[in-house]
Amino acid sequence: MDWKDVGSNIANYAPIIGGLLGSVIPGAGTAAGTAAGTAIKAIATAFGLTESAAPDTIMQAIQTDPASMVKIKVAEMDFTLKRRDQDLEKMRIEIAGLHEQNSIYIAELATKTTPTVDAIHKLGRQALAFFNIVAVCFLAYYKIPLTLEAALIIGGPNVAYQLIKGKG
Repeated sequence: MDWKDVGSNIANYAPIIGGLLGSVIPGAGTAAGTAAGTAIKAIATAFGLTESAAPDTIMQAIQTDPASMVKIKVAEMDFTLKRRDQDLEKMRIEIAGLHEQNSIYIAELATKTTPTVDAIHKLGRQALAFFNIVAVCFLAYYKIPLTLEAALIIGGPNVAYQLIKGKG
């Protein structure tokens, strides 16, 4: 007998645990932290056994206990509650992270800035692009060849500004 047999026998009373036990691969073992391992622990504990109990032992306990149906239902409910508690804890952690991000954004928005500096920053890219266009037109008008060195001198400040400031 393996976990799939136990799962199929209890699936009518505990469909979640039954389904998880049906997915256990025989011989692969189960870690107590996995869903199947937690399901095994829940059903074994309901019958006073340890989580390392063999499928045969758990099946024998189910067949010999007159209150097995009730114990299986209670194990299913406890298992579901534990899983929901774990989900709630994950959500609390995610919410705490979102609150932290939100406080960072609010602090950035509350930061006082100098209007002159903001204006220079906002016009920086446009001014550098305009300088590039004027410089290239100057070189073309006076028939000065555009060498690699000249292109680097003309475009260098714009590229540096783009790298430093990013998209913002």
